[in-house]
Amino acid sequence: MNAAGEGTAPGRIGDPLSAREALSARIVEQIRHHGYFVAHLDPQPHQDLIDVRWAAQAASRELGRRMRTYASAIGAQRPQKVTVVVTPIEAEGASDLLRHAHAGRAVAELLDAHRALLRHGPASA
Repeated sequence: MNAAGEGTAPGRIGDPLSAREALSARIVEQIRHHGYFVAHLDPQPHQDLIDVRWAAQAASRELGRRMRTYASAIGAQRPQKVTVVVTPIEAEGASDLLRHAHAGRAVAELLDAHRALLRHGPASA
């Protein structure tokens, strides 16, 4: 995980529930610190995306805030990866507005890349 709030989903090693709980804790930490969470996942297995969505819901309950999870098409942001952004739906006070705006830009970039991919197809290798 880097300072921009980016991370990866847990691997298949160990207890899946513990891995999801750890991921939920990372999402809570990143949302508190950066205002959003970003992960770049391998498209297979699908379980990684399911784990991120489950962890985002758990983080939402812990923070008492509604969250939205956005996912890109494969390769829209990084080659052969699905980019997932978890962000609160609303800002929580004045200090949260700047982080919320930054998360909104991250989601807008993700959606722009997705639209471009739909229009033009994946880039040639």
